[in-house]
Amino acid sequence: MFRSLSFPFYVSAGLGFLNILLLYFILKDLFSRKIVFFTIAAYAFFPFRINYARMLMQPVYTEFFFLLSVFFVVKSFKKKK
Repeated sequence: MFRSLSFPFYVSAGLGFLNILLLYFILKDLFSRKIVFFTIAAYAFFPFRINYARMLMQPVYTEFFFLLSVFFVVKSFKKKK
């Protein structure tokens, strides 16, 4: 699997999917379900995001680590209350 030329595309697609999940878990603690649904739908079908994930560009990886850090910050603030 690691010797395949398509492996980086699988990693990029997987991180793109994890970005959507992380955004969902961040927003569900902050907003109503309706707002979360529309935000996730807009984020998932945003053309630039799809192109970045398809072409193995760095924003996919940067988004993942940014959303992961925001997720932990939101969780830590929720835990303090």
